[in-house]
Amino acid sequence: MEYAAPTAGLIIAAVLFLIGILTVNDLAARDFKITISGKVGPFQRGVLVAIAVLFFVASVAGFYWLANKPSGSGNPPSPPNQSEPAQKITLKLVTEMPDDENVVQQTDEITVGTAHLTLTVNRDNPAVSNVLQFDDMPQDSEYSVEITYAKQDGSTEKFSGNGTIYVADGLTYQVFLRGDPPQAVLERSV
Repeated sequence: MEYAAPTAGLIIAAVLFLIGILTVNDLAARDFKITISGKVGPFQRGVLVAIAVLFFVASVAGFYWLANKPSGSGNPPSPPNQSEPAQKITLKLVTEMPDDENVVQQTDEITVGTAHLTLTVNRDNPAVSNVLQFDDMPQDSEYSVEITYAKQDGSTEKFSGNGTIYVADGLTYQVFLRGDPPQAVLERSV
């Protein structure tokens, strides 16, 4: 069945070639002498022969392609092997200094899936962002966040939280404290 189209092309090429060379008078002759004569002019015959040659070349190319195509090329693609890199997903994480005047520095320890990132902000650098890269397909992933506030009096205060976020290329999440008692969360930002 694979060779049906090239075979049909060869048949069409042969018919067009014969029509271009032979005339109605030639085909009706009892002894099948081939003579180039009749009412069809040489230009029309040349066009038919040229079209026949195109069909012939296309058919031969089709046979060649079918004979040399990779095995299994008609089957659905197989899953990527280990040598092919998976799709890279970049997830942006953002944090900002809280409005609390007693906080001099904030350190956020963020884990998404198996990736880990630390973001630190202070009064000189009140907002910071960084990215995590994943070699997976977009998916829901578990996360955990721990926020540590360093205060002016030298004490520290810690908040933590966890949840699930959707990890896909180009998304941005920001670290917040939400709820009562406060919990650290990642919220998607636009």
